[in-house]
Amino acid sequence: MSVKPDLLVIGCDPVGFEIAFAAAGLGARIVLIGQDWPPEPAHRARLAAVGATIIDGPARLMGDRQVMAGEYRWAPRWIVLANGAQRPDPGLSAGTGPITLVLGDDSEACTAALAANDAGSRVVLACPGRFLGRFHGDSAAWLHLDMERRGIVILEECGRLLGTAEAPERVRFEGGQSLPAADIGPVVNCLPRIARLEGLDIGKATGGAIVPDRGLRLGRSRIFLVGEAVASDDGMPPARNQAGLVLGQALFGKRDRPDARFDLRHVPTRPGLAEFGLTPDRLPETERNRYRILRATRALANPGERAALTVVTDRKSRVVGAAAFGQHASELVTPLLLLARQGEPVTALAAFGFSNAGDDDLLAQVARQPLVDLVKSPAAKRLMRLRRVFG
Repeated sequence: MSVKPDLLVIGCDPVGFEIAFAAAGLGARIVLIGQDWPPEPAHRARLAAVGATIIDGPARLMGDRQVMAGEYRWAPRWIVLANGAQRPDPGLSAGTGPITLVLGDDSEACTAALAANDAGSRVVLACPGRFLGRFHGDSAAWLHLDMERRGIVILEECGRLLGTAEAPERVRFEGGQSLPAADIGPVVNCLPRIARLEGLDIGKATGGAIVPDRGLRLGRSRIFLVGEAVASDDGMPPARNQAGLVLGQALFGKRDRPDARFDLRHVPTRPGLAEFGLTPDRLPETERNRYRILRATRALANPGERAALTVVTDRKSRVVGAAAFGQHASELVTPLLLLARQGEPVTALAAFGFSNAGDDDLLAQVARQPLVDLVKSPAAKRLMRLRRVFG
């Protein structure tokens, strides 16, 4: 038996459930397959009240257009994989030593390392890749120095944990680093989540691998990953507003993704990082002459009060990206983010009021730089010479 619903949700991740419920409330034909566990009674009642079909048991993807569940073959317009996510097993159990070992290289790992440090523990942050590699390099370097100042040891590019059979007295990493096994105490796993898809045959749909992009699409297929199945650029799970993305495409034919250039990426530590859009690290080499980079820093005697702001503009001074470091990083980039979304120049900062007095100087510095560059330009200098000559 073949049925063609508008949207088929596999799994009971909370975000997937909200998508199913919202779509059914808009009149779409919805099927939800419990997969690994059945929906909670309250969820089941809510879905049944809006006419959704609920099926318990496993599902099998027959390609990017069809799903088998029991005796039914479904051919939905869109498929949402909402099985949640799990972290890879690091292969290391907690010990009784004095060192808290944090595994990960994203914002969540930084937050966990600082929390353990504040609790009085010795902390080693083992980064499989580059420390905060998805963030602007200068900002990440500032936070790196601040964490080292607090006594946190950061191991970069250490890769995955290796077996300890040959040398059980040491914990070894793929990159060559190692730690005494007797010193390891709590282990905090902040490795990126991966889709948890037990029982799903996804070979025909995606070539055997799930590689979601920013818009949660799997290539050109009609399959979405939602909930905690994937992580965004800053390592945090996508927010529930991703339901709007799926519903917009599935029910209203809007296939263009929302412009993600101005999504805020942040590390919610104190001091922290915040950025959006283009940063100097992300500028294409062949197009660098099309942009200007404005910088402002505040280095005080107290290292904990340091702050830095980098703004990228086009040749007309319109904001296209920014990166901030400091106690109020998010507050620093918020007015710049508003200007970027409105297509306004950085000089329009003069119209804003700021709650943190310490941030005003950084924003004022970047707002003045285009005017200073204009005054120092060769054309302005020629004009000043003509004015002196002719009065």
